[in-house]
This record gives sequence, C-alpha cells and structure tokens, in this order.
Amino acid sequence: AFTKPAENWMQGSVYAIEPIGNKVIITVLVGTEKFALSCPNDTHADIDQTIYFKLNMKNAIYFDPNTLEFITRSEQSLYMR
Repeated sequence: AFTKPAENWMQGSVYAIEPIGNKVIITVLVGTEKFALSCPNDTHADIDQTIYFKLNMKNAIYFDPNTLEFITRSEQSLYMR
C-alpha cells in the first residue's frame, strides 16, 4: 500500500534535471508551479518521476511572481549590517 510521507513534504514530478558541476538542479512540477531544487551531485532522478521533497526555507530566495525580479533572501538581514 502507498504511504504518504510525513507532514511538510511536497509531492511533485521531475520536470528537468541540470547537472552543474558540484550540484544538480532538479526542476519539480507541483500542480502548475515549478520549484528549482539544489541537490547533491550524486542525486539521480528520471523525467516525470514522482518525488517527495521538503523545502529548507533557511536558504530561500524570493522573487516577484509577476516581474521575476529578486526581492530578498531568508537570511538577508544578517548581511545588511
């Protein structure tokens, strides 16, 4: 039987995989939204594979959804002293 992951995990499907040196960027489709996940270099996934992931908001970067312009980082105040 299928067991749903623990609370705060999101389900999506792999949309794109981009190995870039020391990490892999996996774009995951959740409904109509895309999330770019930075993963360790040895991460393997297949296009359209269902995956579960949890966001680390400590390192989140925020962009305006309309203009795609950078807004802030989660820890921005630490760097603005």
